[in-house]
Amino acid sequence: MTEEGKTPKPELLAPAGSVEAFWAAIEAGADAVYIGLKGWNARASAVNFSLRDCEILTRWAAARGKRIYIALNALARASVAEEVKKL
Repeated sequence: MTEEGKTPKPELLAPAGSVEAFWAAIEAGADAVYIGLKGWNARASAVNFSLRDCEILTRWAAARGKRIYIALNALARASVAEEVKKL
């Protein structure tokens, strides 16, 4: 319950393995989308997103009250950890 005594609205979270899937999820009513970045997740065969894609889509989503979550499920390496800090 929130402070006002109302139950918070659930968030509809959808996966997107490509830019096209991102747009489809948003058009279908998703409140948020989770994506993987190239080289940073275990789905190496997926199209995934570049850092530039992530930047553009995050700005677009934020301006419209939508969220983007980044799945970071790659094997941890020091170089990846340093790159993640820059995000």
